[in-house]
Amino acid sequence: MTEPTFTKLTDVAAERLGGKVLACSDDFFAEKENLIKPGRGIFIADKYTDRGKWMDGWESRRKRTRTGGSV
Repeated sequence: MTEPTFTKLTDVAAERLGGKVLACSDDFFAEKENLIKPGRGIFIADKYTDRGKWMDGWESRRKRTRTGGSV
């Protein structure tokens, strides 16, 4: 299988080119700046921060329970 064409394009939002993340709705698990770091995320089993499990990737906090709206 070949790589998609877009993977060869320059990421103009990249941190190394001066890109900055201005805002996000929730960066509870990891800093929003991780969105523009190069490379893939790395898993370190026993690493923790003041937020809990250390993450070098990024994801939003999601509720898995019904809160009166649609799930």
